[in-house]
Amino acid sequence: MKNFLALLFITIALIASFTVAHDDYKEDYEKPKHQEIHVTSPGSGPWAIGSTQSVSWWSLSISTESLVIIEIICKGSGKVVYSGEGSCGTGNHDFVVGKWDTEDKYFPVVYLKDDKTCKGEGSIFTIFKTDEYGSYY
Repeated sequence: MKNFLALLFITIALIASFTVAHDDYKEDYEKPKHQEIHVTSPGSGPWAIGSTQSVSWWSLSISTESLVIIEIICKGSGKVVYSGEGSCGTGNHDFVVGKWDTEDKYFPVVYLKDDKTCKGEGSIFTIFKTDEYGSYY
C-alpha cells in the first residue's frame, strides 16, 4: 500500500509539473517577439556596373502589411546610392548597380518605414566596370 501511495504521489507531482511547464511555455509563446529584419542578399560580388541585383530579406514578428525602405549605402562615405520601397515579410527588390565608385564597397540596408531603428544590414559587396553592360567608364 505504501508503494502504491508513493507511486500515486509521484504520478500526481509529475502531472502537475508538466502542466505548470506547459503553461509557462504557452505564456512565452504568446508574448510579442522582438521585431527583426534579416537581409540575405546580394552577396559579396563583385557585381558589374549596369547589372541587375536583388536585395532579399525576411522579417520576424512584423506585419506583412508594414512597409520597408531598401537602401544601398556606400561604406566609405555613408551616402545612399540607391533607395526603394517594399513590403515586410519575405521580400525581394531589384536594383541596377549604378556608375558608383569601383574603389569603394557597398552594403544593403532594409528598415521599417515607420521605425528606422528596426533594420537589417546585408553583406558588403564590391563592383567593377565592364563593357558587357555598355560603356560606364
